[in-house]
Amino acid sequence: MFRLHLSDKDKETFTKARTRLCQEYHVTDLEQREVTSYIDEISKFSILGQGEETIFCDGFRLTYEGRSAFMLAVCNRYEQVSTGAEGQVHRNSIDNTFAVVIFDLFIDLGHVLIRPESLGDKISEFFSPTEVDFPEHPEFCSRNYVLSKDHALLKSSATNAFLELLGGFADLHLEILDKKALSYRPKNINIADISDLAKLSLVLPGTL
Repeated sequence: MFRLHLSDKDKETFTKARTRLCQEYHVTDLEQREVTSYIDEISKFSILGQGEETIFCDGFRLTYEGRSAFMLAVCNRYEQVSTGAEGQVHRNSIDNTFAVVIFDLFIDLGHVLIRPESLGDKISEFFSPTEVDFPEHPEFCSRNYVLSKDHALLKSSATNAFLELLGGFADLHLEILDKKALSYRPKNINIADISDLAKLSLVLPGTL
């Protein structure tokens, strides 16, 4: 992964979001060594693997009551291939720029994926059940599809507060690798998503 400058519009939005977060959290710039570190960290998560490549654009650190999180603007770059009337191949690069947040958990949950449940997930689950289910939390289950390498560990560790907090966020994608978590919404950079991701990253660790 390498670094790419945000467009003027996305840069303005990311800056406005940062300014608003300063009213609730302590916000500081990332040092170059941290940029390098988190470029490496992002590459470990499979949940961002939709594009041909994921490119780091910008970022800052959030701190609240002794907890820290790293808000990053990244770009997933896709290659769209089409064929013309005479058989010629056209290739176009499409960039999707959005915010992700990386933060630490206090306990090791192994490898966990939580994302919005699709119709395909429902069909697959009918024929081959693999999802971790939390029947006592219907709102969370109705919105999310949960996969874990260790079902027992996740079910024993996921508190009511953890599930209720996640259940309150629509269209959220979350991946946990041991004690490290990454979350995002697959929408173009916007202030509301960045605000939600900041809250999630600084509150969620305290629910476990």
